Amino acid sequence: MPAKKGLGIFWMEKTTKQIFKPVETVDDFHTLDDGEILCGYLDGLRGTECPLADATRSYWHGWRNGLVDAGLIKADAAHLRLDEAFQVLREPGSEDW
Repeated sequence: MPAKKGLGIFWMEKTTKQIFKPVETVDDFHTLDDGEILCGYLDGLRGTECPLADATRSYWHGWRNGLVDAGLIKADAAHLRLDEAFQVLREPGSEDW
């Protein structure tokens, strides 16, 4: 998935490939570390390169979501499935509503 033109982020295609199992369910999301997700998310929003050697699954998840929200990459199938799972929780009549 190429980055937006003019940003000079040529590492994007290589580093945005899945290196961890994608988070696709709310239960799986709740196993992640909130602080690491937030740190990754903020780095992704800025378009910061992911430190692959030190990345955790939580950081990676947040980082990829930050890239999506910043418009630097498109949401993949796993991202869309997790988004859908959270939307179901918000619907009136759901068990967690």
